[in-house]
This record gives sequence, C-alpha cells and structure tokens, in this order.
Amino acid sequence: MKKQLIGLLFYILSAACPLLVWAQKGTVSGIKVWPRQDMETSRIKDFSPYLAEKLFNGP
Repeated sequence: MKKQLIGLLFYILSAACPLLVWAQKGTVSGIKVWPRQDMETSRIKDFSPYLAEKLFNGP
C-alpha cells in the first residue's frame, strides 16, 4: 500500500511539473494579451476560459 501511494505521489509530481512551467509562461503571455486596465475583473472573466482552453488543448 505504501509503495502505491509513493508511486502515485511521483506520478502526480511528474504530471504537475510541466503544468507549473506552462502556467508561469501562460501568465506572462496572458498579461501581454489583455490590457492592464481593469486587470482584476478581466483576469477573472477572461483568464479562466483562456486557462481552461489551454489546459484542454495543451500549450
């Protein structure tokens, strides 16, 4: 049982690492895409569909 949990943990980490790297790049390019004005509200409205689309379609 312990080996399965450790294996699962490594699997999750290996899957999360590219996602984290992409997320850092995605936010940088995302800031360039949308204007700075009203960033807080536009980030919530426009950023989440953008991120969801990127997650499903890949980087």
